[in-house]
Amino acid sequence: MASALTSNGATHGMTNDAAVAVPKATNNSANGVSHTMPYRSSLQPSVEVALSPNDAASVPSTLEKIDTLGKAFSPKDNAGRLELLAEARRLVRALEMPRETMIKHNWAQVSIPVKTVEGSNR
Repeated sequence: MASALTSNGATHGMTNDAAVAVPKATNNSANGVSHTMPYRSSLQPSVEVALSPNDAASVPSTLEKIDTLGKAFSPKDNAGRLELLAEARRLVRALEMPRETMIKHNWAQVSIPVKTVEGSNR
């Protein structure tokens, strides 16, 4: 086992596998005894956060608003249409999981600004 020397002279446990130093998490005990600790920090969110809807609590009230606006919908009422559209988008955001939102932002909609500029230059 190789040790890495830090700027203050302290060493931290390192394993040397095939000439590549890989850091090993230790408790940095003063008596020189170190125990391997998991890399997962207590500050990292639970996996459940990534696998849950963004805002499940708002779904019932958003559905009620959509129902009310939908019953009063008229194709001639642009303000009502925009309000209904905003509530529908709010429902989609509430139901999406964080990863679905990120996929949408990073992949599905990434070319929209480019196509808009391209279309306006013709």
